[in-house]
Amino acid sequence: MRRNGQVVKVSGNTHALKCWPDEFSAIIDGKKRFEWRKDDRGGYLPGDLLRLMEWDPVFEQYTGAWCMVQVTYALRSPGFGVPAGYCILSISPLLVNWRDDQRLMRAENKP
Repeated sequence: MRRNGQVVKVSGNTHALKCWPDEFSAIIDGKKRFEWRKDDRGGYLPGDLLRLMEWDPVFEQYTGAWCMVQVTYALRSPGFGVPAGYCILSISPLLVNWRDDQRLMRAENKP
């Protein structure tokens, strides 16, 4: 994969995760660069990819929008008040598939 014209080293696992609409929008708009998650997938590691799929909690279904982000750092308990069994992941966007727009876009080019 490439980000800003540079080859991005992808290592580790790919995790498919639900993401609520407000948080999803904040990620693709560049306002949110972290994920707070239950650490129940065998440990998220830098280099892992997260496929964040927008989930509508009202209709209890996926919207079809998704984005791919890469984990760049993982903060776990007992550090800095993170509860046991949870982690905070620093993320960097790679690709976005936005609702009815089926084109893949580089997240950094999203207005």
